[in-house]
Amino acid sequence: MTPLERAIASVGGVVALASAINVIPSKVSMWKARGNVAADKCPAIERATRQANEADPTKEIVTCEELLPGVEWEVLRLQSAPLAPAGAPATHQAGA
Repeated sequence: MTPLERAIASVGGVVALASAINVIPSKVSMWKARGNVAADKCPAIERATRQANEADPTKEIVTCEELLPGVEWEVLRLQSAPLAPAGAPATHQAGA
């Protein structure tokens, strides 16, 4: 089973994964058929499998590194992280 197939199974199917990562189901099916995943969606897929695992520890966590090896995942994980709400205190201070 491929990492994407494992993620699909962990989250509960193609439709459930698509909903969790905010894409249409045909996009997930296309990735499955082609055997690759869009790099910018890997962090969201990993998060979805982590959430499924938190709800049910028997569900498998699938990492970005498994989905698409050879990518600098720290950069993409930071880019896909949710933004702080307006008015929230800054977490980084210049010159600190």
